[in-house]
Amino acid sequence: VRLEVVGLAANLSYDLPLSQTMIGDALGLSAVHVSRLVGELRERNLVDWTQSRITIANWPGLVAEADFDPTYLRLHREPV
Repeated sequence: VRLEVVGLAANLSYDLPLSQTMIGDALGLSAVHVSRLVGELRERNLVDWTQSRITIANWPGLVAEADFDPTYLRLHREPV
């Protein structure tokens, strides 16, 4: 959502030039665990992850899985 707001994503698709090892290091997970998690997301048709390109295939499903609440992003400001 934030990437689309700043023009770095379109149609729920964006580049993520990080390896699964790099992602694991950043999150404190092994590359094997990251690979398993990505595989689960693919199997459930929530995301398509090809090389460094990620496409959210099922936004409502991913939102439900992550219990995501976009209001924390404060993309819509209330008038004063």
